[in-house]
Amino acid sequence: MTYKIIHEDCLTAMQKMDNESVDLMVTSPPYYNAREYSQWENLDAYMADMKQIFTELFRVVKTDKNIVVNVGDVLGRTNASPASRRRIPLGAYFITMLEKVGFTFLEDFIWFKGEVHSKRHLSGKPFPYQKHPINCYEHILV
Repeated sequence: MTYKIIHEDCLTAMQKMDNESVDLMVTSPPYYNAREYSQWENLDAYMADMKQIFTELFRVVKTDKNIVVNVGDVLGRTNASPASRRRIPLGAYFITMLEKVGFTFLEDFIWFKGEVHSKRHLSGKPFPYQKHPINCYEHILV
């Protein structure tokens, strides 16, 4: 068996690949607007980019289309309005998007992390006052 690691933008790399040339893809897409390197204007722009990437992924994964996607729900804005801040169920959004691309949803495993791994949604002083509770789980979609 041969393994290959590719260090490149995923969309650019997949566009160079042959149809049905990948046995399995395991991926963790960037969290929506949760890090400096992963900022989008709004949720629609984020999901459009994800759909473009997963459409290409559908082309390169072999016929049985085996993929595993790790994605977490986030707190954020769906548009520019401060009033749009809410929990965004990215796991559900990804399932819907992946089915539209052509994948068949098989399973949503909940990865319980045991404790919160971030303070990015905390507000108020002193800690630990919070406006929104933070998830301590993520989805592993098959």
